[in-house]
Amino acid sequence: MLSEWLVDVPTDFASTYLTVPCPVGKRSLVVSGRGRTRCYTKSGYQVNQFSSLLPGGSRRNNNMGYALLDCIWSESNKTFYVIDVMCWFNQPVIECDTFFRFEWLKSRLDEEAVGINTISKYNTMRFERLPYYESSPEALSKLFGDGGQLPFSVELDGILFYNRETHYTHGPTPLVGWLKAYMIPEILGVSVAEKYAKERPAKYISLPKHIEYAKELKKEKKEKTGFLLCSYYRRILKVWSLANQELVLSENHRRPSCFSVLSNSYRQMEEVDNHANISPVICPLGVIPRINVEDSDLQNHMNSINMESRSS
Repeated sequence: MLSEWLVDVPTDFASTYLTVPCPVGKRSLVVSGRGRTRCYTKSGYQVNQFSSLLPGGSRRNNNMGYALLDCIWSESNKTFYVIDVMCWFNQPVIECDTFFRFEWLKSRLDEEAVGINTISKYNTMRFERLPYYESSPEALSKLFGDGGQLPFSVELDGILFYNRETHYTHGPTPLVGWLKAYMIPEILGVSVAEKYAKERPAKYISLPKHIEYAKELKKEKKEKTGFLLCSYYRRILKVWSLANQELVLSENHRRPSCFSVLSNSYRQMEEVDNHANISPVICPLGVIPRINVEDSDLQNHMNSINMESRSS
């Protein structure tokens, strides 16, 4: 359940939304079950596995089902800050409203996960629940104004605003808003402490301008990345074609070493394709990423490579 920028504020915002301050960290999905606890990124990659006192999260309670928690991982103090809950002890709550999920999470952590906020043999990572607050101007001023006290010791990243009656949905939703602390006076008309006002970037004008500027940067980055990936993918196809060609035409059908084939093919490819003048893109996880190329263009490119191989 991801947020969107809180641009349009409803008239009943104070009574229909809940405020959750969020520390600096990485959004994570924590899944416990079968005697282990696993942590996943927003993209779905598993990044950690450990023992915890969550249901089914360690050998001590591996018969207690499973749990799914929406968390923020803080690297500075090695703590998972729990925002929301999707399932607890095999009981899914994604169809329940926000207020019920927050209260259910609070009661379950207090009653059934005693000791989860301390490091122990069966709980190697700390978990702390992020409290929620009312969204009235008085509550926001008390929380983010002068003298306000945050519920965590790390730096504030931003604020999530949850609609009270929304269910847990997958992906971004306009029913969960996001603001930086210095944006609160502009959007909600509530003054904040000076330390938050100083975080405002020098080029920041307004939230709509900021969103438009971010979209332009994302578009430019996507175009640049797409060009690099297309060039890299063309190079991969060329290397593969030349390597196959050299294997087929090798003398006495002796199979040369893979290193010599690829090095010779890559050298020939560079001589042919030196106009690209780019460095190969190093792909994480060792997987060639999917690129946005039309099937017809890719098929034409493959046909041209096959014709070059036959002609030579």
